[in-house]
Amino acid sequence: MKRIRIDNTDIFLDDLGDGKGKITISNTYGYNFSYYWGCMGCSLTEFLLKINSDYFIRKLTPNPEVYCPVKTAKSVRRHVREDLSYELPWYKHMEFQKGLREWIKGIEDTSTEYEFVDYCYNILNDYRIDIYSVDRQDRSDVESLLKSVFETEPWYFIEKTDSGEAVFLSKLFVKLKNELKK
Repeated sequence: MKRIRIDNTDIFLDDLGDGKGKITISNTYGYNFSYYWGCMGCSLTEFLLKINSDYFIRKLTPNPEVYCPVKTAKSVRRHVREDLSYELPWYKHMEFQKGLREWIKGIEDTSTEYEFVDYCYNILNDYRIDIYSVDRQDRSDVESLLKSVFETEPWYFIEKTDSGEAVFLSKLFVKLKNELKK
């Protein structure tokens, strides 16, 4: 077993022979990872030098990406502005659209994908969405539009970003490869 220390992180490389190996990463900040490869075709060191950081990250962490409410709100805003510009022109139903913009801003306060989806399912019950400020002849069309966009498939809007674990592992992998090349 080979031990490598990088910053406050201990990395244990256990080359088991016959193309098998295990890596264990232990960090003082609470990041702890381990993975076993049963068929690498080479030594563990050679294998680690061949693989890329995305593969390394995906093997060591179950959550390489996490929900990003800011990017999700931006995705919804873009959809309303670009894809719904015909159905909801910017100059029509101004009071309603002001409330819709406030509702979109509220997406940034959601903390999980499931909370976002629930938030979308309840769009017509939100106090900021004043459907009665829309002209009577257009009201049912706007209501149907909101339901079709936000209650049918809100998962489409969800955006993700790299998790803290993924960022940590990405930086560590670069340093580990440099150590292994020595």
